[in-house]
Amino acid sequence: MGIYSRPSRPTDAIDQRELECLREMFEAGGEAAVPIGMIYCDMHDLDLPPWLLRSATQLLCEAVVGNRRKPRGRAQSPLGRLRQDLIDFLRWNSVLEVRALQTKVLGEVERLRPVQAGFKALLADREKMLEWLGSTWGRAFECAAMMNLGTACFAGPEAMKASYLRVQRNTRTRRDAVRYQVLDFETLGRLGLRNLIERPRGRKMLPLYNLTL
Repeated sequence: MGIYSRPSRPTDAIDQRELECLREMFEAGGEAAVPIGMIYCDMHDLDLPPWLLRSATQLLCEAVVGNRRKPRGRAQSPLGRLRQDLIDFLRWNSVLEVRALQTKVLGEVERLRPVQAGFKALLADREKMLEWLGSTWGRAFECAAMMNLGTACFAGPEAMKASYLRVQRNTRTRRDAVRYQVLDFETLGRLGLRNLIERPRGRKMLPLYNLTL
């Protein structure tokens, strides 16, 4: 047997669902779905589905022949667009996380205040956290920016807001929502995008309310 003659297995329901999402992503203009799909099939020892084999062959032939139109700007390349979509999605998720914390910490403070005699230190911590979080959307964008300090997703509050609104708008329809694929650590690494989810090394974990812009 040749070195590439390894056994493959048929796709199950989970594989079919994942590959179908990638097919929809590709048909919506996301060419990055092709390498993502090939990585997925390689990781799980799957035969390439016909659409993926056909699309990969076409993209490879265009690259070899050299007749692909070169994109202008990083975000217009398939990988550049995927990177920006992932950044937008992670920023969007950070904003939602802050909004959830605003509600959660407020509830904790309201429960602790009537019994504060036995929980003074905890109450003081939660009140400090609540003061940092605030309660408005504007403050949520500011906190989300601070939570991403030192990462590839860092941006100011206005950029956080823009990313959040972009994802909110694009997820209204399935055709656009498939752009936001949740990729595993290995796939991100093989695409050179692992830095999007990696935190800076050697930095101490501080309470969120110690973060500032």
